Amino acid sequence: MDFSEETCTFALSRIFLREPKMSRAVIETLGSAGELFSLDSDGLLEALGPFSKYRDAIAGTDLGRAEEELERIRKETSCRYIWHSHPDFPRALAECEDGPVGFFFISGDEPCNVFNRESVSVIGTRDASPYGRQWCGKIVTALSRTEERPTIVSGLAYGVDITAQQSALEAGLPTIAVLGNGIGSIYPSQHASQAERMARTEGCAIISEYPPGTEVLAVNFLARNRIIAGLSRATVLVESKLKGGGMTTARMAFSYGREVFAVPGRNDDLRSQGCNCLIQSHTAEALADTSLMVESLGYHTGRKSVRSAGKPAAVPVSIPERDLDLAGSFILKIRSGAGITVEQLASESGIPVHRAGAVLNALEADGIIDVDILGRCSIK
Repeated sequence: MDFSEETCTFALSRIFLREPKMSRAVIETLGSAGELFSLDSDGLLEALGPFSKYRDAIAGTDLGRAEEELERIRKETSCRYIWHSHPDFPRALAECEDGPVGFFFISGDEPCNVFNRESVSVIGTRDASPYGRQWCGKIVTALSRTEERPTIVSGLAYGVDITAQQSALEAGLPTIAVLGNGIGSIYPSQHASQAERMARTEGCAIISEYPPGTEVLAVNFLARNRIIAGLSRATVLVESKLKGGGMTTARMAFSYGREVFAVPGRNDDLRSQGCNCLIQSHTAEALADTSLMVESLGYHTGRKSVRSAGKPAAVPVSIPERDLDLAGSFILKIRSGAGITVEQLASESGIPVHRAGAVLNALEADGIIDVDILGRCSIK
């Protein structure tokens, strides 16, 4: 019985899960995953050499069972499997020698619509400070105001990751969450509602190279970082200690020849030491001005504003229609009470802090207000 390249790639990725370079090498050498499973014992000996630890696993693979498992996963999780020769496999990942040969994909949109636009990874510590969360918003807002409007890629983790992805959703940018655990479950579970929103939002997706039931292990999250770095043309590290997943991702992006930015911070702040280290070693470009980041990426901005009747100041056209009145009320409140914080504005308006932050980020990006490191607002 002949099996599809999709099934053979899935079986191959299970065998070489911890050594993705081997999967890529096999496919590049033989031309396909299916060709590997068609080899007899002599062929495997010639292809893999006499000392390969994988020969028995390959020879003993039941492709029929692999096909059944893949079909079961699709039914139980409503996901699709995107393999290396699929027409919508991301070209950016295909360029990475240690990239996955296949991954699971959950989205309410088609893969071609998700992967046909540029993306920028925004990553960092799980223990984000107010300074880090503020910069997440600034970065995403600046990117949302470009004509290119790139996808924001991150890992759905606490801190910087979820802040960046929540900011993207509020700014109307698509976002991709790369999981370090099995597809079909969300870790951490507290972010399930955001993941559900991503799964039904146009251009967004949740992806993982791990099948359902894969344990939450540190090694898996380190491995998934290469996908975050590989998917994007640029990676932005917002905050990180000297050791951490964000540092690993940034260095992987640098090794792939991608642009890397890091937000500088105080030398005595542990959460900024990783960023400062990357800047000092010329691995990352210092991100002290989002407009310079946008310019470095070659993106185009149309910094136009509109003045609506009854509004006290120009309101950025990037603000969604539903938030125009909110932006106007914020400007009035800030003008009458300089130093008011995002938390106070959210409380007085009866809205979530992340929504208030998205509006304030747009106002700040348009040059209407200033927000200091403590989140206090003032009119420019």
